[in-house]
Amino acid sequence: MREKAASRQEVEWQRAYEKIESFEKRFGKPHLWLAYHGAFPLVVNPDLLYCIWANFQRDKKGRELEIPWIAVADLLFSGLLREVGSETYQMDKTIRNILLKKREEEENFGQQRIRELAQFLLVYVQPLLKSDDLRERHFAQAQECTALAYTKPMTAVRRLADYYGVVQESGTELVRMELLVETLAELLGEFRPLLIYAKSLGNYARGHILLATEQLREVGIKEKQINLAGVSLPIPKEIQTNRYWSRRKFIKIAAWTALIGGGLTTALVLQERFGKRKSELILLPVPDQMILRDFNFTVKTVNEEGQVIEERRSQAKSFSQDLGNGVILEMVAIPGGKFLMGTEDEEIERLVEKFNWEGFRRENPQREVTVQPFFMSKFLVTQAQWRAISSVRKVKDELRTNPSNFKGDDRPVEQVSWEEAEEFCKRLSSLIKGGHEYQLPSKVQWEYACRAGTITPFHFGETIKEGLANYYAREIYANEPKGEPRRETTAVGIFSPNSFGLYDIHGNVWEWCQDDWHENYPDLSTDDSAWISENNSNIKVIRSDSWDFHPEGCRSAYRNYDSRGLRSDVIGFRVVCVVPSI
Repeated sequence: MREKAASRQEVEWQRAYEKIESFEKRFGKPHLWLAYHGAFPLVVNPDLLYCIWANFQRDKKGRELEIPWIAVADLLFSGLLREVGSETYQMDKTIRNILLKKREEEENFGQQRIRELAQFLLVYVQPLLKSDDLRERHFAQAQECTALAYTKPMTAVRRLADYYGVVQESGTELVRMELLVETLAELLGEFRPLLIYAKSLGNYARGHILLATEQLREVGIKEKQINLAGVSLPIPKEIQTNRYWSRRKFIKIAAWTALIGGGLTTALVLQERFGKRKSELILLPVPDQMILRDFNFTVKTVNEEGQVIEERRSQAKSFSQDLGNGVILEMVAIPGGKFLMGTEDEEIERLVEKFNWEGFRRENPQREVTVQPFFMSKFLVTQAQWRAISSVRKVKDELRTNPSNFKGDDRPVEQVSWEEAEEFCKRLSSLIKGGHEYQLPSKVQWEYACRAGTITPFHFGETIKEGLANYYAREIYANEPKGEPRRETTAVGIFSPNSFGLYDIHGNVWEWCQDDWHENYPDLSTDDSAWISENNSNIKVIRSDSWDFHPEGCRSAYRNYDSRGLRSDVIGFRVVCVVPSI
């Protein structure tokens, strides 16, 4: 097994060397020198790479490197970098390590250039660290910690500890921090408690409670907090190593942990801890029921002019489903309740007259519907999540690994048919050892989740505008100003969520629903079940609107339809599940 692992690593390094050699052969040495410098940040965008090009045109002896400006674009679109977000690029870890090593060995640069790059990066990210855009702050934090890890490791550890202090309640953030620390592990190797803490909280976020607890125990952490570089950080009570549970309760909780993502790890720890003595007590800080974590967010409300008239902090609960390789599916708890589905007659007549389209009559008759509690994915299913599940053994249909037109790990997957979305749900469900089933939402569940208790046309109020959603913003719905359409999908989560904590529920891509298409609603349907014909119609409901459609299509009540076999770059999906209680 070790020989095979070594062989795979050798192949990876060989391929990386070949890519670098091919790049140099195609573009020349000056381009390679830019790649040496571009490998220093963990991720780059066009602006950062251009600034590196502009600021590092000389070697340590002051000689011109003669790197052409076109090298910035050539490097971004070469095989050395891959897009991981909207205009955000990252090098494969092996390629990055080789380039960093080559730069260090290059007599024209050496250790002095590392210090210069670190200082440049620290100055570059300072404004971004205070940005209101969460993604910009994450980008800046990663760059800052990278620069400090090379020059001031203790300060880097202190900064990482500071960041951990504010992300304790977010599973996604804990996984992000784990991956950042893992990337810097070689530079921070002497700070082993930080590395263990990062791994443990990453596993905690994924629902691997047993493994997280064992990792803390390995380094002798028995308190309710850990001190990192002078910063005291809490240890979640579920993984504190000073709590005892009986064997019976352990087995019950271990089974539930496996249900929400513990899987094989849980089974292995269970076998190890109970394989010898039947009455053994163990240290296990897992609650009796599913681990739901609170997350906080800001909800915006706008008037007919598109002006924000209210911003309020809100909170919801979610659990994280581990899909492997650092890919997480976050599922938000949607409370049960009743709501008025569809649109009232008077409003339909107004819409028909204003937009000169009879299709709004599909939203009739309006009626009260009862919805049971369920979980819905916080974001549209992303391309990273799609790849993770497409590699799982087929249930019924084949799945393409990378079907989307607009590439990016955190962009929504598109160009997937209704049947392929169903196969995704079946494969995801097949991984869960506990019985809860993932599926597409019914049209009722979707509208209830979209409205999140509101009765306005959109969950954020009376109209929609650029900056609130991704749609064809050149057309207006009410009295808001015209905007510029993006003409492509955007990364999930960049717009404000609704009151349930769901993102991109208006626009970006249409979302497949379970239901067959019917021209309007029957008076009899008052529950949240999907309306499926006996012959399982070829035409399926889609909701939400897309980057390429009019603002009135983004309304909470709006329905559309398409053929179940259609693949389009304006259609994606999200998933729901109902989890049994223990």
